[in-house]
Amino acid sequence: MEFQFSAIGQVTNNCQEFYQVPHQVGILPEMTSVIELSQGENFEMALKDLEGFEKIWVVFVFDRVNHWKPLVQPPRGDKKVGVFACRSPHRPNPIGISAVDLVKVDGRKLHIRNHDLLDGTPVLDVKPYISEVDSYNVASGWLDKVPKVETSDVELSDSAKDQLQFLLSKGLDLYNLVEVSLKVFPFPKSNNRIKRISDNEYIFAVKTWRIFYTLVDKSVVISDIASGYDDDTLAGKKESKWDDVWLHQEYLKFLK
Repeated sequence: MEFQFSAIGQVTNNCQEFYQVPHQVGILPEMTSVIELSQGENFEMALKDLEGFEKIWVVFVFDRVNHWKPLVQPPRGDKKVGVFACRSPHRPNPIGISAVDLVKVDGRKLHIRNHDLLDGTPVLDVKPYISEVDSYNVASGWLDKVPKVETSDVELSDSAKDQLQFLLSKGLDLYNLVEVSLKVFPFPKSNNRIKRISDNEYIFAVKTWRIFYTLVDKSVVISDIASGYDDDTLAGKKESKWDDVWLHQEYLKFLK
């Protein structure tokens, strides 16, 4: 049996990469976004009376996923589980659902908070969250046996502040790319790009950049930003699939 659906709108925010959003809602409640519904469909009237609900269900498409996996490694725990036993985007039908905070309704725009949605995510439907029928205190299977997620504070050394500010002046907001990942789970796992390099020092590979940090109590302290390119690439002897070798070259001059 086949069905066809059309998006009724899309998400707008500054999150372009998977690691910029938490793996589930509730981890970073301060994250805000806007869902703008399509014009010419009378959606303004369809949103009538939604104002006043504190939470809404957003049904959306994992539009950057092109295959599914029967077993996946979830963010929590240390073993793979069946895809139907977790919220992974790698599903037979790439459909997601999130309960997010509704801040306000403005015409065709829904201002939301406490979400896990990337910029440009197609939205299929919006429904009110009704606590008396949508909330149950029940067993959560394998999740009941793993530690709950605790977020960390992210701090910057003086040199890291200067380095990130230089990159921002060149159009690269590297801090925005790494903040969520380091807040949510700053430890190495098989499905992230974090490595331990000493007892309390770690390195996080983000595209062509390397973020060095330490863990102090419940804080992540970013100490240094380094290029991930080798000398031959920086010298122009090897090509990169990324169009940013020039930025690394300027960054290295800045560090001197």
